[in-house]
Amino acid sequence: MNMKYSKEKPWIPEREVTICLWESDKIRGDYTNPFAAKITNVFSFSRRQMNQYMSMMKSFGYTGVQLIDGCYSWCQAGSIEAFHDRLIMMAEEARKTGLQISLWVWASFFSGFGWVDPEAVYVPQTGFSAYTDPKVHAIFEKYYNVYAELAPFVDRLIGHFFDPGLLTKFDDIFAYMALLADKFKAKNPMIQLAVDTWGAPAGFADALSNSDLDRYLLLEQPLPNLWPGDSRVRFRQNLKQNGFQVGTWGWHTTEYETDQLAAMYVNGHVLKNRYLKIKEEGDGVLPAVYWSEMDAYHVLNLFSLYCAAQLLIDPYRNPDDLLLEIAKMIWPLEDAEKFYDVLKTIEDIRSGPEWETYWWTCPEFRWGTGNNSSDKMRIEKSIMTLEELANKKTLQAEQIALPFQPWILAKLMLPHLEQMRLLAEFKDKMAELDHA
Repeated sequence: MNMKYSKEKPWIPEREVTICLWESDKIRGDYTNPFAAKITNVFSFSRRQMNQYMSMMKSFGYTGVQLIDGCYSWCQAGSIEAFHDRLIMMAEEARKTGLQISLWVWASFFSGFGWVDPEAVYVPQTGFSAYTDPKVHAIFEKYYNVYAELAPFVDRLIGHFFDPGLLTKFDDIFAYMALLADKFKAKNPMIQLAVDTWGAPAGFADALSNSDLDRYLLLEQPLPNLWPGDSRVRFRQNLKQNGFQVGTWGWHTTEYETDQLAAMYVNGHVLKNRYLKIKEEGDGVLPAVYWSEMDAYHVLNLFSLYCAAQLLIDPYRNPDDLLLEIAKMIWPLEDAEKFYDVLKTIEDIRSGPEWETYWWTCPEFRWGTGNNSSDKMRIEKSIMTLEELANKKTLQAEQIALPFQPWILAKLMLPHLEQMRLLAEFKDKMAELDHA
């Protein structure tokens, strides 16, 4: 029997959107695309646009925003100071809208992605641990002081130690997490503390649950291959027994990382499929109190982000209803219904109805509905709709604070439909070759 959830009594009490570091014209720091539109780069938003962006996330149903600090962005911004100025401005605008702020930091990786520090040392000398080695400890002190500059502006610190990360011993990680926490607490005694388990090796989650990191929020991931069998149940049992709370650090569920390949996804059904399975696995043992979902392709994937926020409030809602809701928030009714059809076309062809049809390593993964002729017709119709909407340059968003006008959103979506059209044509040509 489904429980009755509402905004006042949500499934997940704290819901955050993670603002990823990726910039649309730079791919992993190795390749720059001079033709990529930079308008979706949230780190280039004006203060007014940032306020609109944060207001939009608040209206979607998020209670907080998660900012990321690390050497990748120090390089992109030109300096630590320049990037921290951007993060502080983002935090200030989030605070104005009533959002809480988390800071997620690369806690054991300080040199890379174009940021070079010749003093960075991670491997201890013989006879020392990474925590007790003076040279290793010095580099952690240096960058933990850098991270702690942001302590007065945030409510929660999330330590991230793997992928990227260069510590290998769990005891070193726990010792350095305590050091990082102390630096933040010295500047913000009310800071909340958390550790995620993304990219971690086997045993790390269990070691966290048995550690002495008092009152930390410990974060799972939503990907099913990372939590096989009853591992989520056992993890939550350990947390409950040892007095920890549990949350989820969502990654890849709303979309793929766009520092590798820019792509627009509409994942309402994928999200509902994954949420209900995780709920079934773990809530009977220890319900999650926190959940974040990533915003990698800033603004272009706001449809998945809206579905995520609403499903974290009530995981039993119909994703199709949610898509129509967000379409009506942007366009007048007649245009909204056409735009909804575009969103459904992208969802059906690129993601499908469940995790297995969306995730690229699953045997069920596929591109297209299985009817390529129908897919092509839907794509062509969607292109016509977006071209029509892109000409409506006087319209303003109906009910949400978009950082730019709706016609720009339609214009930015067009290349994705064109990409889908070309791939559908390619599939037909491959079928002709197979037949020959």
